[in-house]
Amino acid sequence: MKDEIKIKRIPEIDLFRGTAVIMMILFHTIFDLDFFSLYTIDISSGFWFFFGYITGFLFVFIAGISAWISWKRVEKKLSGINIYKKFVKRGLFIFVIGLGITAVTWIFAPGSPIIFGTLHLIGFSIMVAPLFFRFSTKIIYIGLAVIFAGILIQGLHGDPLLTITGIHAPGFSSLDYKPLIPWFGYFLAGIAISAFFYPEGKKMRITDTIIRPVPEFIQVIGRHSLVIYLVHQPVIIILLSIIYGKMLLSV
Repeated sequence: MKDEIKIKRIPEIDLFRGTAVIMMILFHTIFDLDFFSLYTIDISSGFWFFFGYITGFLFVFIAGISAWISWKRVEKKLSGINIYKKFVKRGLFIFVIGLGITAVTWIFAPGSPIIFGTLHLIGFSIMVAPLFFRFSTKIIYIGLAVIFAGILIQGLHGDPLLTITGIHAPGFSSLDYKPLIPWFGYFLAGIAISAFFYPEGKKMRITDTIIRPVPEFIQVIGRHSLVIYLVHQPVIIILLSIIYGKMLLSV
């Protein structure tokens, strides 16, 4: 019998996650066009900068929402240290995948490797999430404090060992950078919102009304977001290589 925790999905969460994935694919296509000098597009400011930022925010925020829902369901079957083990195992799995992306980008983009990107952040956040669940909706205050701290440290430079916090060495560059400050605050905000709307980890009564007019394929994308996250960039690069008739990556 399949794990009940895995099969009881909440449709609107898959919808929001699927939307974020579609936004990610679009943004990374634009990013690659500029990065490989195929077409000049300003992604460091203006519309595309904010589009990319919002996309990243959605991934982290939804991860926080999902973490709370998972916890409310898990606590009915597990207790004590076993709950922590489950979250550490899941978070570590995602974090290790992030380390794999670090290795790949260090080879193909040595000037801007991904040291602490989206998967690193989400993996770490899931591992420590059980320490914060007891605050329920009140965790929003901690989240806002972390987000506000991000404003305070913006532009500060320091030892490279502080990179994951949001303080980095001058000249630091990364293809994807999601430091704990302020991004962990978005994750905590997701937990707070989830605790408010899904206090018992169950879907809302209006879920079917919200989902019915939306194409099913977006939910399907949301259910397979991690796999799509891992393969979409190679696919985009291969397609652009074919379209423009040149090899875009070389070791």
